[in-house]
Amino acid sequence: AATGREDRIRVQCATCHRGVRRPVALTDEILDAFRESGLDAAEARYRELREQYYGRAAYDFGQGSLNMVTETLAREGDSDAALAMIALNIEHNPEEHWPHMLQAQVMAQSGDLDGAIASAEKALELDPGNEFYMQQIERLKTPPQR
Repeated sequence: AATGREDRIRVQCATCHRGVRRPVALTDEILDAFRESGLDAAEARYRELREQYYGRAAYDFGQGSLNMVTETLAREGDSDAALAMIALNIEHNPEEHWPHMLQAQVMAQSGDLDGAIASAEKALELDPGNEFYMQQIERLKTPPQR
């Protein structure tokens, strides 16, 4: 009533909890597992949650969640963990182009230019004509000027 709306929205436990005891995003679940117990635990947590909740509204199992985990780990300087998370993402979302490009970026950051080019080319294959991907491939193939 305080909002002045006539069409009131009913808030229930499911509004926030979505069928889970602790209402947190999938990214937080994975990063918490990583920080508490390492990479294997993070991967196991993702697989466990996916097995239990995939197809329900509990977690977002689209590419975005693992992209965010990857970006966080890469920003923190843990390229190996970031690459493992993006590989997990590609395993479950092989036809999505952005995880391949994100993999290319992390590979380039860690010095694997050949791998970065291959991943960027896969992203472009999945999203033909993407100008950004074309530019990134060209940048990766062009040696830095000294």
